[in-house]
Amino acid sequence: MQIIANTKSLNKLEKPIYLIFGNEPLLILETADLIRNKAVKQGFSDRKILTVIHNAFSWNELPAAVGSMSLFGDKTLVDLRIPNGKLGKDGSKEIVSWCNNINSYAKSALLLITMPELSWQDEKAAWFQSIDKVGEIFKVVAPKSEELPKWLAMRLQKYKLSTDEESLRYIAERVEGNLLAAHQEIQKLALIYADSENQTSLNLEQIKAALVDVARYDLDDLRQIFLSGDLPKFSKILQNLLQEGEPLTLIVWAISEDVRSLYILKNMQISSGENNFAVLFKKCNIWGIRQTWLKVALQKMQSEKSVNWIARLARALEVCAALDKKIKGADRFEQPILELLLRLALVLYKK
Repeated sequence: MQIIANTKSLNKLEKPIYLIFGNEPLLILETADLIRNKAVKQGFSDRKILTVIHNAFSWNELPAAVGSMSLFGDKTLVDLRIPNGKLGKDGSKEIVSWCNNINSYAKSALLLITMPELSWQDEKAAWFQSIDKVGEIFKVVAPKSEELPKWLAMRLQKYKLSTDEESLRYIAERVEGNLLAAHQEIQKLALIYADSENQTSLNLEQIKAALVDVARYDLDDLRQIFLSGDLPKFSKILQNLLQEGEPLTLIVWAISEDVRSLYILKNMQISSGENNFAVLFKKCNIWGIRQTWLKVALQKMQSEKSVNWIARLARALEVCAALDKKIKGADRFEQPILELLLRLALVLYKK
C-alpha cells in the first residue's frame, strides 16, 4: 500500500486491480483520473461504471460487468465506486472472489475501486488483504496544515505561476484545508494571470483581488467555535451562515441552548464539587459531539479561575432572553439581532 499526499505519475498500469481510498476527495478523484487515462492508452476502451448505493445495488453486477464484454472484444475498465465505504458481506465476498480468480480477468478487465477513508479494521479485512496481494492500493491523505503552502506552490507551478511565502500562507488560511476549493481558486488565478509561454510571479495584492472566501461552514461549526471562545472566527462563521441563508431562528436556538447547558453544568459543578465531565454530562442528559464541545468550554472556564463564570453565564442568558423576544418576525439580516448575537459571545468570553 502506498500513502500519497499528491497525485503521482504512473508510467504503466501493471496491476489488474487498483484501490484508491482516503480522506481527500480531490486527490481520490485525480488519482482515479490518472489511472483511467492510462487505462485508455493501454487499450481499455470499454468502461463500465458501477456505483454502490445502499439497498439499490446488487453485487451480482460486478461479475456481470465482465460477463458481458464488448462485442468487439475491447478490454474493459470496471469503475467501481463505493461512496459510503461499506461493502457488506456480499461485497466482501465478490471482491475476494474477483481476486481469487484474477487470472480469468487480468487480460481483459481492469478493476478500479474508489472509496472514502477506511478504518484500521477495514484494512485488516479479507477483501482488503486480497486486493493488496494481487493489486495496487493507494491511500491518499490531505497535506497537513503546515504542508499546505508547499502543496499550493506545486499546484501553482503547474500553471506556470509562483508567489512568495506570505501569499501562500494567505491562500492556505482562506481555504482552511479545503483542497477542492484551493484547486478551484488556483484555476481562477491561472485564468486571470497565467501566461502560456512564461512563468508569472504573483504578489499578495493580485491574489487578494482574485480570491474569495471559499471556506464552507454549517451550524455545528458555529456552535463548536462559539464554545471554544474564538470570537473573530465566530463572527466570520456567523456572517457566512447568514449569507448562505441559514435561518436566524435556528442559530439563536442553537447558541441559546449551549449557553443554558453551560449554565446548568457550571452550577452543578460548583454546587456538587463534581469535576468528572462524564458524570456531569450524564446527569444533564448531554450526549454525542456536544459533550466534546461543552468540555472545551468548561476546561477554558477552569483555566481562568479569576473569572466569575456563573455571573457571566447569567448575563449571557439575559442576552439569550432578549434574542428570543426579538426573533419573532425578524428579518435574518436585522442589525439588532446580529449585534445581540455578537454581544452574547463578547459577554461570555471577552477578557
